[in-house]
Amino acid sequence: VKRAGATVTMPLTAKDTNYPIPSADVFLQPYRGLSDDPGIRRLMVPKGEYNLQVLVIDKQPFETSVSVSSDVAVKVELLVAPPRRETYP
Repeated sequence: VKRAGATVTMPLTAKDTNYPIPSADVFLQPYRGLSDDPGIRRLMVPKGEYNLQVLVIDKQPFETSVSVSSDVAVKVELLVAPPRRETYP
């Protein structure tokens, strides 16, 4: 098991309003957590390459690659998801 080597700080905001997004599911594979009330998630991870995914109800999924060699901040701006189309028989 690798030791944690750096902190990844991820402020999460709505792109259209710039409001913070609390309780977002944040996955920095294989690590995960929820954003806090001011819309921030911090994870201590070993140095390396990671896939970052953020999921929130009513927002489009966010995904990017993150290279961690020292403490790093990754700004996450989430877009409103398009309305769901209902299909009727």
